[in-house]
Amino acid sequence: MVTVVFIPVLTFALGVLVTILVMQRIRAAEAVSEDGSHGGAQALELVLRATGAGFGCLVGGEGELIRGAASGLVRNQALAVARLAMHDERAHRIELETDVILAAGDGQRGAAVVIGRDALGEEAPGRIYNMLRMLAESSEAVGTQIPAGSSDVLTPGSWAAAGPESLEIVANRLADLAVQIVRHQTAVVVIDRTTRRASIVAVSKRADRRLLGLLVQPDSAVGRACHEGTPMAAATLKELTGLDSPDRRRGFPAATVFPLVSGAETVGALIVFAPRKSLSELRLRELSTLLNEATPQLGAAIAIRAAETRALTDHLTGLPNRRALERVMSLPGVERASLICIDIDHFKQVNDTYGHPAGDAVLKQIARILRASLRDRDVAARTGGEEFSLWLPDTDLTDALEVAERVRKKVESTIMDWQGKSLRVTCSGGIATFPDAVGDIRNLYPAADRALYRAKERGRNRVEVSAPSH
Repeated sequence: MVTVVFIPVLTFALGVLVTILVMQRIRAAEAVSEDGSHGGAQALELVLRATGAGFGCLVGGEGELIRGAASGLVRNQALAVARLAMHDERAHRIELETDVILAAGDGQRGAAVVIGRDALGEEAPGRIYNMLRMLAESSEAVGTQIPAGSSDVLTPGSWAAAGPESLEIVANRLADLAVQIVRHQTAVVVIDRTTRRASIVAVSKRADRRLLGLLVQPDSAVGRACHEGTPMAAATLKELTGLDSPDRRRGFPAATVFPLVSGAETVGALIVFAPRKSLSELRLRELSTLLNEATPQLGAAIAIRAAETRALTDHLTGLPNRRALERVMSLPGVERASLICIDIDHFKQVNDTYGHPAGDAVLKQIARILRASLRDRDVAARTGGEEFSLWLPDTDLTDALEVAERVRKKVESTIMDWQGKSLRVTCSGGIATFPDAVGDIRNLYPAADRALYRAKERGRNRVEVSAPSH
């Protein structure tokens, strides 16, 4: 037993010691002498050796430094993620087929490494992020230290140097650059990694903006291009997306759909609103070059968006989690709002009597009821084991009480059939309003939670309102 405990502790301690030593050597490498020796490259190579990474990069406004070997696709993805880390100063982890990209930045520079998934231990990412931050924080790691004409340096004018500020920005950039090549309007389609549904996320300037957000049907030309990975043609919007034209009075041009492939995965498609025969071979070759350069960055932006969505989503119900709720509630410009905290009564008895799968089914059913009860601008979130919250912006106490009672009655009247048995639950609710009950919107949740506790104390299956605190 002692040995089993001792080995992991020793391994962790050695890992920490290696990290400290590498950081000290990074600082030493970055203390570049006046003869112009390449401290940034030395520091990056130290990180590669310490982490076992096969590829690494250091990016900044002055240029990009790369070390190690990687395919063009993986290299471009790593550069894109390093650029993103540089801009948002956050740590990022992107899962590839067999590798993992880890990146960190400080607002001025970003660094990333590519490590085989099998070689990455559970404790390693935290230490590697620290090394990458230390590397990025070097004031002289990128720029004057990069030798002019080095084959390891990419110019800031390359596609990857633009940096994926967001998925929408990357997609819009692709749409507009494609227009310059094909001389026809374009649109970018992206496949959601969770639902596998494809939707239009960007259109080129002066294109029909009513297409934005349009979900395409799987059997349409766009759907087939996304899921089969082959170019498609369509003569009408119905053929293109599976949907009718937003305005039947307006004609719709024929279109060609080009799949966007990142590695072995099709991440979306580019729609060119022109028949393929109108595109010369030269323009098709130029377009192919653009897509090859842009798709890795688009794929990285999609992966990051998916990771952020997962971090803000409850995996069981698909509702936003508490972190997402807090983010929405902190948005500026809210003058009036209500928050409802809802808790399933005697939920432990459901699990004890019917089993945890039945409890999960109840939670999913409650989530469906909440979705059906809210307006588009409202937010339903799962904030605890059997606790949910409803964020109702621009809603006073009267309307919030109506919503809470409607949800309570719907839950009470819903009978679930679980393995041949009728399963029924009730819920309790607590309401707090801003600015009527609380003067600081940050106090809404505690106030609504206290009201919920009173509802539990007073017999359950009821709604209580928070008293004014000022």
